[in-house]
Amino acid sequence: MNRALYLILLLSSVFFACESVIEIDLDESETRLVIEGILSEDDQQLTVMITETASYFDPAEVIRVGGAEIELVDQQGNRWAVEEKEQGVYMVKVDQLDYQMYELVVNVQGQEYRAKSELLPAIPIAEVYGEYQEGFGPIEAGYLIYVRYQDPAEVENRYRIRYYIDEELQNASDDFVVFNDDRNDGQLVNMTMVRKTFEEGVKMKVELIHFDAPSYAYFSTLGNIIGGGMGPGGGATPANPTSNWSNEAMGYFSAQSRDVVNFTVK
Repeated sequence: MNRALYLILLLSSVFFACESVIEIDLDESETRLVIEGILSEDDQQLTVMITETASYFDPAEVIRVGGAEIELVDQQGNRWAVEEKEQGVYMVKVDQLDYQMYELVVNVQGQEYRAKSELLPAIPIAEVYGEYQEGFGPIEAGYLIYVRYQDPAEVENRYRIRYYIDEELQNASDDFVVFNDDRNDGQLVNMTMVRKTFEEGVKMKVELIHFDAPSYAYFSTLGNIIGGGMGPGGGATPANPTSNWSNEAMGYFSAQSRDVVNFTVK
């Protein structure tokens, strides 16, 4: 018999402060290692959190895993040891970031786990703007917010949009926005930020995150699971998000760049 487990998937970059709880089916006797790592270009920092999925006896419990040995390696063979800052949270400043492939190697509990992610250049936001819409269907009257950017031609690009209101990350399921350029390669794109409207005067910060194919695979399947309002949609919902870790670890390692615009709805 299976029990529903709640796995806390950590979706923010710094200290993984904003958490989203989703429901995943696992065998009740099974625990799984979860490794979540973000290499962020703008603050030149790698942050890794290691946890275990909890026993079904306490589905709210998530166990942080300490004592791991973690190393980041670039294509030139440069290496950075990632230090444990608190139980299960590991960080390092990376002073030589370049647009290349990075490998994260984690040794914990007698096992080795590896994942690779390529750091890609940030895609600039040309403009963030609002357009007033009368209410229709479930969407109330107010301002739809659009993000305009130039997609590079003849290159496969994958994106995520995040936004903050008064410095607070908006992290509900209908705020989850992940997409690719299959239908608008090389175009000047006007992307609806989310399918909801906002009142005049709302102050927000908008991020356009650019990442590689394995990162997109993880976040797009996560979007399918949580039913994000702007996820890729289609296809069967997987049991777990698609991981790029070896040795059957859950989670992801994602190198990310981003452009940021501050905007007041008007």
